[in-house]
Amino acid sequence: MKNTIYIILFLSILSCNKKENNPVQNKLFLENYNGVVWENDKWFQGSEETRYLIFSNSTTFLTAIFYQNGNMSSKTCSNIIEGKNQWNNIIKIISNSDNKFSFSTDEVISNFTVVNGGNSLEWVDSDDPNFTEHYTRKNISNPCQ
Repeated sequence: MKNTIYIILFLSILSCNKKENNPVQNKLFLENYNGVVWENDKWFQGSEETRYLIFSNSTTFLTAIFYQNGNMSSKTCSNIIEGKNQWNNIIKIISNSDNKFSFSTDEVISNFTVVNGGNSLEWVDSDDPNFTEHYTRKNISNPCQ
């Protein structure tokens, strides 16, 4: 009986040590892709515009950057935060999991999914579910800074 108690105690200690040495790494989308720059050049057919998206694990959860014809001096940087924005739209985060993120703006839900081993981002809006914007992960700093 005494040996059985020692065995149970030993296995309990061993299992606790394994949990401490191998913590579960369940990060959310905004943690996983905090500061990553995603590029979509010519984001719709025939466009001369380039678009960047940068997600952030902060109040400003998304920065969208646009510029025309490769001219970064004409760029527009838009910061997206939860709550009411300057156009009186209500923005709300509705999903933030490991490789998926969604937010709503009044009647539209924007869905983002990271694919291809973390190298590609797909954006689909609920008002046009048959159209997917494709972005590529870039190793550059934030173009708005």
